[in-house]
Amino acid sequence: MRTSDRVELSTESVHRLCEAHGLGEPHTFFAGGARYYPLGRRQEADAQLRRELEAAGVNGVRGVDPGFLELLEAVQRAAAEFYGWMQDDEGPYSVLTAQAGRTGVLAQKVGDRVTFERVDPARVLDSFVYRLPNVQASRGEAISVLEADFAQAAPGGGGFAMSGPRSARVPEARRLDALLKAPRRGGAKLYTAKRNHLGTRVRAADWLTVIDLPDGRWALYRARGRGEAAISAVPGAPQFLRKRLAELHATIG
Repeated sequence: MRTSDRVELSTESVHRLCEAHGLGEPHTFFAGGARYYPLGRRQEADAQLRRELEAAGVNGVRGVDPGFLELLEAVQRAAAEFYGWMQDDEGPYSVLTAQAGRTGVLAQKVGDRVTFERVDPARVLDSFVYRLPNVQASRGEAISVLEADFAQAAPGGGGFAMSGPRSARVPEARRLDALLKAPRRGGAKLYTAKRNHLGTRVRAADWLTVIDLPDGRWALYRARGRGEAAISAVPGAPQFLRKRLAELHATIG
């Protein structure tokens, strides 16, 4: 397989490949854990897998192309990874970039189809941010609000679904409340993870939420300093998104 090639498979075939090649439980990016197949269904799934691999040009007389298996293994055993669930004008999709040794991979999932392609292992963060919906950063002023000034509501909204500000005397809380209630074009919820010194995959405790409004993109995150935790909203320029994701990655022990 040439490094410039893109390979497309169904999520079901990805699950079968992970099982067949001892790659462990499929990454959460692939929509769920390992599946159990009765014998008859397993044979059907294997036949589907062969058809898809042959259509993608990565199945030969000696089995699955080692170059493609290297990409799948990089996802399953990544030293560093960035992944997220996104929404643009065309609908929802997911993106993951991962680095393992000298291998870099980008996987994109739309519906039940996943595409894989090789990327520079030193630039997996750049490749990840590049796949966000094409929306310019907002020109608004940054907002920072102590969490105590908000009452947590039901889960949703990327982890920042809040009720109204507790105090009408906090202008920044009112601004954030208005921002969260504004009509959205789309957005994303972004994560990062890596392997610790024991080889265990560990995800950063926090994440980055992106909301795309008619007037541009905002990035929301929790700031945890020495004092009380705060919620920050800043214009979502690509440079800031890369910086914040790198900071989150560095927090992983």
